[in-house]
Amino acid sequence: MTRWSPDTCGCVFDVTWDPDEVVAVIQTCPAHAGLPDVDVHESVLRENRTKNYLLGRALQQVAKLGKTLPDGGVTLADEVEYVWEFTGSGRDRALSVRFQGVVLSAAEKGLIRAAMSQPLATEHGWQRQPVTTTVV
Repeated sequence: MTRWSPDTCGCVFDVTWDPDEVVAVIQTCPAHAGLPDVDVHESVLRENRTKNYLLGRALQQVAKLGKTLPDGGVTLADEVEYVWEFTGSGRDRALSVRFQGVVLSAAEKGLIRAAMSQPLATEHGWQRQPVTTTVV
């Protein structure tokens, strides 16, 4: 069991990671207050995965956002910052993202937006649930 707190909100959970089973909701943030515990975890996990998925897809679509690591992986370029924010409350919070330190053309932003409409890989047994996303 692991105590987990995402970087997307102030919720805290005790979880097992096989297969993402919530043992207990320790703390619920104001944005997720009022949801049943199972919905809190589902919403938080969806938001966290969507934020991370969008970053990965953006790095695949727009080469100037990233740099290649010695092992062949890609991470953000040193001068680029991934700035994101969730707004709203409950199950339907909206994600807004932007990349600081680099100028993206309208076409590059369009590539990132288009990537969000493609289904998430299912290697972990889940599909990306719709989250309203804005690329600024």
